[in-house]
Parts: sequence; structure tokens; C-alpha cells
Amino acid sequence: GAAADGVDEITSAAPRLAQHICSPKKFNRVAAMLYSLLESGRVNAENASAFFSVLAAGVSTPRACRARELRVAYRRLYLSASLKESLFGAEAGRA
Repeated sequence: GAAADGVDEITSAAPRLAQHICSPKKFNRVAAMLYSLLESGRVNAENASAFFSVLAAGVSTPRACRARELRVAYRRLYLSASLKESLFGAEAGRA
């Protein structure tokens, strides 16, 4: 949804979410929120680029992906995103 000032909430939250998704302590919570946004249809052409930047930040540290306590959330989020690849257009091709 759009915020009161007309800026999309996902777009405005993306920089903060990108920081948080890099933190192993915050990853599971952020991944669950992102998964929910994807599955509820809140990610659209208007905010997909910002959303993709958060996804990219989440895999910027490959070792974190292998942490046992984060694996389930990683798989769930990135599988969901890959199934909605058409939302991300050119960004998905570059990743």
C-alpha cells in the first residue's frame, strides 16, 4: 500500500530492511515479513526493484545462507521470490 505521503511502504522501508536482512539475529524475522509481502501480493511493478534490492542484500554474505538456524527461512523466501521472478524483470536476470 501507499503511505500517506504517496511513497510506497516497501520502497521506503527497503534500505532499512536491507540492513536488517544482513544480520543473522534479524534475518528470520525480516525473511518472514518479506515472504508475507510476496505471498499477499503486495510486491508489484512499482516496488519490485526496491524489494529485489533487499533480496540481494540477503545473499550478499554467502556463509550466512549456510547457517543451520537460517536455512529454512532462506529456502522459503528465495523459493517464493524465484516463483515470482516475472515481478523482478531485469533485476532477476542480473542476479
